[in-house]
Amino acid sequence: SGTLTICLPYEAIEPVIPKLKAQFQSEKLEVDHVWVRRLRAELLSTDIEIIAELGTTEITPEDLMGFKVGDTLILGNDVTDPLILKVEGNPKFKGFPGVSRGNKAIQITEVIEREG
Repeated sequence: SGTLTICLPYEAIEPVIPKLKAQFQSEKLEVDHVWVRRLRAELLSTDIEIIAELGTTEITPEDLMGFKVGDTLILGNDVTDPLILKVEGNPKFKGFPGVSRGNKAIQITEVIEREG
């Protein structure tokens, strides 16, 4: 356990600000605690899609139409390669599948740095 601090640029939260019903206090040095509470509530209630990608391959439409139960699709990676975790469609982490407290899980082993 620990603390997670999330810093977002104003441009990233600008679309959410009307929902918060408070003005952004960019010119003031003091913290607007009402605005912070509302932003926190909005962020905590937001669903984020995370996908663990097993691998990728390219096939023809003909191959796709011919799939049947029991067929095997060959992926372009090895079973020992880490999985790519995509957050909202963007590759963010690498990790290995496993089980945690009886649930399927991914142990993150690497952060994928953003290019540029």
